[in-house]
Amino acid sequence: MESGRQSSRLWPILIGFFAPLIPAILGLLNVTFIEPEGSSGEKKFVFLLIITPLVAIGFLIYEYISNKRVMMYGTLLVLLLGVSFVVWFSLFAF
Repeated sequence: MESGRQSSRLWPILIGFFAPLIPAILGLLNVTFIEPEGSSGEKKFVFLLIITPLVAIGFLIYEYISNKRVMMYGTLLVLLLGVSFVVWFSLFAF
């Protein structure tokens, strides 16, 4: 028995938003908890800030090719936030 309800469009947007953040979150956990004390984690942190927009661009290419337009909205949002944070960080942190 099939109902006339349309599936929620929120789920693909959330997947598109959080999927590019997964490598950065895992890397941040690595730098925070696994990195031995005394070693420099600042360079790795900056690398993690830069990798998120690059992964988001890769996801955008995949979503455009596979015609997943709804998922692209979440990825575009995380790309915009990631690029703006990297620009803000480079202007005011150094």
